Amino acid sequence: MEYTKGSNRTDVRIEAAALWESNVGAPVRSSRATTAKRHKKRATATPKVVPIQPTSKSNDPVSEVINNWKPGRRLPEIALVWEEIAPIVRAHVSGTGVAGVDPARKYLVALARHTATRKNAGHRIDDAEELLGDDALISTFGSKAPTKQMKSSRALELGQIRRLRARLLPEVYEKSPDLVVGRKGFVEAYSPSEIAQLMAYARQRSNPVALHLHAALLLSLGAGLTGFELSLARGSDLVATPWGLFIDTQGLSFGGNRGARQVPILEQYEDELSELAKEIGDDLFLGVDGSGKPQEPSSMQAKRRNLPRFKANRARSNWTRSLLENGATFICLREAGVAVANEGYLSKLSKDLTVDFQEYITTVRGGNTTFDQSKHPHLFQYAKGQ
Repeated sequence: MEYTKGSNRTDVRIEAAALWESNVGAPVRSSRATTAKRHKKRATATPKVVPIQPTSKSNDPVSEVINNWKPGRRLPEIALVWEEIAPIVRAHVSGTGVAGVDPARKYLVALARHTATRKNAGHRIDDAEELLGDDALISTFGSKAPTKQMKSSRALELGQIRRLRARLLPEVYEKSPDLVVGRKGFVEAYSPSEIAQLMAYARQRSNPVALHLHAALLLSLGAGLTGFELSLARGSDLVATPWGLFIDTQGLSFGGNRGARQVPILEQYEDELSELAKEIGDDLFLGVDGSGKPQEPSSMQAKRRNLPRFKANRARSNWTRSLLENGATFICLREAGVAVANEGYLSKLSKDLTVDFQEYITTVRGGNTTFDQSKHPHLFQYAKGQ
């Protein structure tokens, strides 16, 4: 076989095939097949099929959240029964008329956990009044409930459920008494010397812990805040009135009168708290942890020997005693958030009684000095009728 200058690969292959057939006698691919193979195009890759995610028919973002929300891997106990409880949970959250995306998600998580717990325990979940009744909530969120949730998380979700049911079933729960899911024994107050030690350390502000401890002390001693309501308090929540300061708190919603309320600040702490609020603005008084979540009061511990440990409940006992020393009435105590609910006939007799807001602020504030509102121009100013 000779190769000439003008020959190409196809000609060479054809000549080689002819030579093979003449010498061996075995069939080979035809010239036509060889040419076809040469011009064969590579197959294109099959496009990746992306599953279509369920979407809401409505353009309302709240409706989209309600209709599309599902428990993730962090909520496995809900995911196991989600297909069964989803219609009920979504219907109840939609029925509240919630206006925000974030509140809607909170309602969904809290109600889904509660509904899953009730279903797993063998209870009915198709009756809204039974599902959201006090007995049902106590079994899920109460102090003796078999759960691994932190108490602060249970308190937060219980508050979400109680707000949800008040909107969903207003004729039953809009003005229902506060739910008590557990009672603690007496918590001993700090002694004057212990308070002096803690305040002296906190006022130095030698480190971030001292700064946040200062805020925690002022809010717990001056307004009786504890737990998550203490963690969520912001500088912008402090309000100046002609008679004293008060703080707007979201409450704990974990029993007693610890729902959202306006708590007057004791006279001896109002100036320091006002200056601190001016400094931090709209930020959280206790700041955030490494993951960006609100700091818990239990983390406000001074790294110094022989210094008392900070416990918000002990400081709250000091605050409660101060209210009694200021001559606060039963109604003032109830409005401020002291646990007086379900305390026999006094609770029933005072159910519909209220106190004038000026008298409430003045009584709880206490002290011997007249409040000067002009010293606090950086705070939100109270307007009568708010």
